[in-house]
Amino acid sequence: MPKIIFKFIIALVGGLILGNLLAMPIGAIIDLIYGHTVTGSNVPINFPNIIYIISMGFLSGFVAGLIYKKKGVLLGGTIVILQLIGTIGIFIVAEQAVKDINYSVLWYCIQLFPCVFGGYFGEKVGREKMISMRNIVGGGFVGIGMIAISVLGLIIHVWTIIIAYSFSGIFASILTLIFPVLSEIYWFFKVGNNIGYGALYCVSIIAFICSFGIAYLGTMILSKDK
Repeated sequence: MPKIIFKFIIALVGGLILGNLLAMPIGAIIDLIYGHTVTGSNVPINFPNIIYIISMGFLSGFVAGLIYKKKGVLLGGTIVILQLIGTIGIFIVAEQAVKDINYSVLWYCIQLFPCVFGGYFGEKVGREKMISMRNIVGGGFVGIGMIAISVLGLIIHVWTIIIAYSFSGIFASILTLIFPVLSEIYWFFKVGNNIGYGALYCVSIIAFICSFGIAYLGTMILSKDK
């Protein structure tokens, strides 16, 4: 029993440390693309920072699951929950502002599902001794694509409702809520024509569409292995 507990703790610590280290190059690449710092806990939670947070969560969970080779979902969830509890505790002791606590809660809420999925995927890879590189790559593409689709889909739809309310009032926001896909198409061109298609909202929708291509590419890679 002590050996199992020790290995579980090693998996948690290893996932937390290595996940953060592996996510650093991703953050650096995103910052390089945007031309300034847009990732990290010292900048607002925007679209590029969300991608960085998702990557960090997935990699932390993946490494933990890979080390322990079982209970990957539990490991992924535990990593995020322990960080959240620790951060809130530090903020309370230091008497930080409520907005700082809200920022951390939002950060870890975004990170939770990718970390759980990463733990699950890492467990599968760790337990499969003869897993092929095609399975790893294909599964990785599918995982990243599905995470982006689910997370971005929810964020974009809520964002679209807010935009509709800001531009056209409560009735437009209700219509947007009822007709998700049509509303996103309409407001994509509305925002693009008025502000420009380089606006964060338009870029987010383009990234969302690309996520389907990433997931489809992953399924194609996996199907060739059968």
